[in-house]
Amino acid sequence: MQTTLYKDLRKRTRYYQSLMDVDYLLKGNTYSKLKENIVIFICLGDLFKQGLPVYTFENTCRENNSVKLEDKTLKVFYNCSKWMDIGSKEQAEFLKFLLTDNAESSLCKKLKEREKRI
Repeated sequence: MQTTLYKDLRKRTRYYQSLMDVDYLLKGNTYSKLKENIVIFICLGDLFKQGLPVYTFENTCRENNSVKLEDKTLKVFYNCSKWMDIGSKEQAEFLKFLLTDNAESSLCKKLKEREKRI
């Protein structure tokens, strides 16, 4: 989870993606065996300043955006400040909890209880 919107946060996704791929390939697997890789950042604020609750990125062709690279990688940024615009009630409650520390759903209440034990 990102509490500060660092200027290099976008490039950090590339680093995390590479760590997961290298770890998997070190086990002797081939490229064809690489599994789907999703890097998720949960940000308290809006990194991209476009007002969206979620930003999902995948590799597409610049010349024709209908052509996908299909490298099985996604990068997803959640914007907690737009929790009320998330389609899923569960996701909205979770993002609101992260932003406000107010646990309303059963999941968030469980997380709050676990937090007390740490």
